[in-house]
Amino acid sequence: MKKNYLSKSYPQRTLSLLGLFLLMSGYLMAQTVSGIVTSKSGEKLPGVSILVKGTTKGTATDSEGKFSIEAAKENSLVFSFLGFSTVERKVGDNTIINVSLTEDTKSLEEVVVTGLFDERKRLEASVSISTVNSKQIERLAATSGAELLKNVAGIFVNSAAGEIRSSVSTRGLSNRPSFNEDVSGLYYVSMQEDGLPVSNVYLPTYTHDLFLRADANVNRLEAVRGGTASIAGANAPGGIFNYISKTGGNKFEGLVRQKFGLEADGQNFYTRTEANIGGPLANGWTYNVGGFYRHGQGPKTVAYPINFGGQFKANIQKKYAKGTLTLYAKYLNDHNGTSMNLIGSNFDNPELSSKFKNTEAFI
Repeated sequence: MKKNYLSKSYPQRTLSLLGLFLLMSGYLMAQTVSGIVTSKSGEKLPGVSILVKGTTKGTATDSEGKFSIEAAKENSLVFSFLGFSTVERKVGDNTIINVSLTEDTKSLEEVVVTGLFDERKRLEASVSISTVNSKQIERLAATSGAELLKNVAGIFVNSAAGEIRSSVSTRGLSNRPSFNEDVSGLYYVSMQEDGLPVSNVYLPTYTHDLFLRADANVNRLEAVRGGTASIAGANAPGGIFNYISKTGGNKFEGLVRQKFGLEADGQNFYTRTEANIGGPLANGWTYNVGGFYRHGQGPKTVAYPINFGGQFKANIQKKYAKGTLTLYAKYLNDHNGTSMNLIGSNFDNPELSSKFKNTEAFI
């Protein structure tokens, strides 16, 4: 008996055609949805991830915070960005969806380069990671970049010499290569500004902090200590200390600080002014400028000012969907005196030896 294979193929063909029709119908019902993603302060956010919920279809915002994606009316779009709360929006009949994301500080993890091969949370990392943010820096009012390191666990800083040539030790690792070397300096650590080494040269009288000043322009301090510090920085088994500058935002902001006081048992006057401003420019660019000027006679009464001068720093930045372009400029014209050793007497109540003056020194 001859079988009728054709009769059995009809249901299969019908189902295939029906599935193809439904697929084409769904495709035809899809529409182009576009919009802009911003923060609550109005800043346009580049690199925000937009995903059609339940699918693998997605896109990201460009440098102006704009996006465009194909989605059906019954779909929902999920907006996610590091440091911000995730937002979900139903498409419906909307062809334009503008979203404002709210900062989520609880879920934000600071990103610090450690030299490890994979991403790890701070508690999971085999290195010691510390950060000092701008609000903490404002409260500390440190007189030098090295003095900020006092707030990093495991770091000992001796800044008795003044604003420069400080002595830094990391968990017992002295900065001195040998006993006979000068105690001042930062021999086994890497001091960096915005990820670039301040100096790769070390001499007893030529130290990193000669070219580094901390003022209102500093946004945060990152410290990485451990075995991988030597991988991420040259000659840095004691740690890497990176001073990150502030950058401009979507709105104009500014800061002015004034410090004044007395030195040398109230005989000398000290004053220091710091300022920083930043804001938007044209075509998505932002700017930030800041610096300080200081004038002081110093801790000893002499015939001339020991500490005077200042610093000017500036940067312009543009964020793209897959990166950021930042241009930096710095001008440092600062004069610093270094306090040398004096001969003292009376161990129980130290005082200057009667044979010496406070303007003299012993080396």
